[in-house]
Amino acid sequence: MCTDCNPPVVKQTATIYHVSHPNPATRRWADGYFIYIEVEDSAYAQIQGHSSYYGKSYKNMEHSERMDLYAFLVEHELLEWRKIGPEDSELFATEKLRNLTQPAKL
Repeated sequence: MCTDCNPPVVKQTATIYHVSHPNPATRRWADGYFIYIEVEDSAYAQIQGHSSYYGKSYKNMEHSERMDLYAFLVEHELLEWRKIGPEDSELFATEKLRNLTQPAKL
């Protein structure tokens, strides 16, 4: 163990938002969606790999399936596309996503 090393620096740089089906009866994985969105302080957003969308794990989705998921989140105004370069865009969290959140029930 390194006794003369500097201790690690820990800070919160992102928040995880859980987006799920509004009907609590929809608990089957194939019938709903459980989407985990990691949002950095800059509002840059990424879907976490263990998310699922109507029976498909995000990490196992084809490009077209991921685009459907992104369109769903954009349609509900939770994420938005922003240009980051002449030909590149990335997803960013909207104010709606940040303001609609409810405290987690433990």
